[in-house]
Amino acid sequence: TDVDGGAICSNGFTYVYASSEISNNSANVNAGAIYNYSGGVASISGGNHFGNTAVGNGGFFWADGKTTISGGTITGNSAAYGGGIYGQNSANSSARILELTGGTVSGNTATTSGNDIYTRANHVSFRGNITVGDIYIPNGNSLIVNGALTGSVGFSYGGEPAADGTTVFAGSGYTIKATDAEKIKSFDEKMVSEFVNSKVVVKYAPVKINTQPQSIEKVSMNEPASLSIEAESLTGTEVHYQWYRCDDAEGSNPTAIEGATAAQYNPDTNVEGTFYYYCEVSADKAQNSISDIVAVR
Repeated sequence: TDVDGGAICSNGFTYVYASSEISNNSANVNAGAIYNYSGGVASISGGNHFGNTAVGNGGFFWADGKTTISGGTITGNSAAYGGGIYGQNSANSSARILELTGGTVSGNTATTSGNDIYTRANHVSFRGNITVGDIYIPNGNSLIVNGALTGSVGFSYGGEPAADGTTVFAGSGYTIKATDAEKIKSFDEKMVSEFVNSKVVVKYAPVKINTQPQSIEKVSMNEPASLSIEAESLTGTEVHYQWYRCDDAEGSNPTAIEGATAAQYNPDTNVEGTFYYYCEVSADKAQNSISDIVAVR
């Protein structure tokens, strides 16, 4: 156990080679295993690194210099922020950047934010076969994609995204493609990622429909009928309902039904024929969702 860096404390050059294992170290403050500070250079090309803990930040690694991870597995480590890696990176320059090109950083635990990686700044780059379970992106920051992604990246965004999306990954010397963007997903179920204009943006998730309305067959004239829906906002905000009538099962010519603003709607059954309905659900801090179209016959 050390104050900073349970196994290694360095501002020079640190190289972690392919067959290494750094495990079961601890620090009373930061960096359960490796404390790379004040512009130190570090390279992790492989190995299996687990069971390291820090009371503060960076269960396995504290990065405040140029750090390249090209291989290995960092898992089962824990800290308050950055269960696997904490990116301090106090100066925004190429000399202090976290470059992720290979390996796996996943299955770590943070009691506060950034289960696998917590970064304070925006100079973290991704390319190649890198797998990250959850990297925390501070409010207003975006990270870099500087080559094709063949692994997968999960992220948590620390702010409130704009209605039309907030950029969280942008290309640098490389144009992000749809095949890259599909490998980048929100770790937080309250938000979703989308590919927009060669960038990855984050938005609030749509309202979740738990139970769809069901069609009603062979309703007699003036027989009571009821349509219902169950939905929830993943951010915990109140769900609002609006039922629509339309011309067919494809939703042509939808018309909002006045007063039909509850989870249950009782359609009129005083006219013979087949009538089509759906419900739009909305909430603050969520995207709208539209139910299945159902028929009342």
